[in-house]
Amino acid sequence: VKRHLEPLAVAANATQSDFARLDVVLVTLVNLYHKFCDPLLDQAVCEAVRSSLEKRWAKADQEVFILAVVLNPSLRVSCFAPGSPYRQFPKLWTCVRNIFRWFYGEEPNGDFRRAFHDYVQCVGEWSNDNMGLDQHQDHAKMDQRNVNLIQLWRELDTITSGLGTDSTGSTHASTTASPNGVSGLIHLTMHVLSIVPNSAATERIFSQFGVIHTKLRNRLDPEKVRKQALVKSNTIAQHGSLRQRKRKFFADSDDESESNHCSSNQLTSGPSDNSSSESLSDQHSHEFLPVVRDLLEDVESADPDVHCHSNSDNSSALLLKNLFHYPSAHNGPGTVNQLIGFWGRCEQSFSIEVEFHDQIAATRGSDSEYILFYFDS
Repeated sequence: VKRHLEPLAVAANATQSDFARLDVVLVTLVNLYHKFCDPLLDQAVCEAVRSSLEKRWAKADQEVFILAVVLNPSLRVSCFAPGSPYRQFPKLWTCVRNIFRWFYGEEPNGDFRRAFHDYVQCVGEWSNDNMGLDQHQDHAKMDQRNVNLIQLWRELDTITSGLGTDSTGSTHASTTASPNGVSGLIHLTMHVLSIVPNSAATERIFSQFGVIHTKLRNRLDPEKVRKQALVKSNTIAQHGSLRQRKRKFFADSDDESESNHCSSNQLTSGPSDNSSSESLSDQHSHEFLPVVRDLLEDVESADPDVHCHSNSDNSSALLLKNLFHYPSAHNGPGTVNQLIGFWGRCEQSFSIEVEFHDQIAATRGSDSEYILFYFDS
């Protein structure tokens, strides 16, 4: 049961974060697809999950997701399969041209095309050294965070501070950023990488509004509620959330109980006690798998076009199974191994959340109290 559900939980945790960019979503889908190629899992379930992933990917705006991967300097085009059309510049140019016209309503010029070509080839001012990619990665590693790609690209843009302004104080039209040229590529990239395709952050803000504007404080002015929500969000962004502070509290204030708790976890779910987890899995697998198959059959009967896209030869290169070069072991080039390392970081983040929730549940003493506490915080 755990082997089937854990990859889905890891993927949901990654794609529902506040900083889940389009490239993060696509890389997560590819990782999830290959996780369900495991021969040790139930093949009927795996086939249904893979078909569902391919169906939803076929219905997505694929070009903007693929362009987001290309505009990630850590990946560019090196993660695509060797025979993929997205390793050819004409196909990439068609993709970026369509997105450019979508954003700005005009055609990209020759300077933009040359800048994009040099970026794809990783030459000149677009090399890793000139873009400062290694420095950003080192700083992010020291701070235990992900690389801020928006900041990386913003540093490459022309500095307009101090340029001439008119009587209104705004910058002259001749000095404003153009949607074309090198600056246009930078601005388009920041637009694409700023897209977060989920509503998790918005839902959290509405939850904060509910915490602030309670029945006892129902006469608060909406502007004050907005300002308090902004202060709380900024405080969490700078100093960490309540979960992180609680995590530190557990680590510092009750070492003995935590060690006992960890010992019990090792006895029940640690790597040294595989027999108990396997027996638990065997005990419930005969109940779990038939239910999953029935649910998947219901989904397929309600959506008869699950497999329709797989019969098209023109779109075969866009299938998740063919899009990326994804080896089964750590024996590929550095960029390919980053795809595997990405999933490892997602699993690590997910395990931290699970550990924190287990600590809260153990402290609260009941699952109901833990659930209430989790949603309140």
